[in-house]
Amino acid sequence: MALPPQLQPLVGTWRGTGSGHYPTIEPFSYTEELVFRDVAKPFLVYQQRTWSPEGQPMHMETGFLRSPTPTTVEFVLAQPTGQAELAEGTLTPLEEGLLLELQSPQVLVATSAKPVQAT
Repeated sequence: MALPPQLQPLVGTWRGTGSGHYPTIEPFSYTEELVFRDVAKPFLVYQQRTWSPEGQPMHMETGFLRSPTPTTVEFVLAQPTGQAELAEGTLTPLEEGLLLELQSPQVLVATSAKPVQAT
C-alpha cells in the first residue's frame, strides 16, 4: 500500500530553533529536527531529536504517523526515557501546509521512568 496523499507534504527533514519553559527549571533554547520518511507503506516513519545551542543531545523520540482517513491522524511515539504514547486527532490541509491537532488518550510508562499522564 502506498502513502496516503494527505501525508505526502510532511515527507522530508524539518529543522528549527525553539525555547522551553517549565516551572521547575530555567528557560532554555534548543534546535529540533524532525524527519518523516516514506517507506512505501500507508504510514510515515518519524524521528525527532533535539540538542542544546552547544550541540549537546537533549531529547529524541521515534514512531509512526498514519492517516486512516483524509482528515484523521494517529501518531505512535516511543521515547528512550521509558514512555510510549498514542496521540490521535485531526488533519486539516492549509494553504501553507498541514495542521495536525492531536491529543494523547494513552501514555504508557515503564516502572523505572518518570510519570507522565499526557503530552
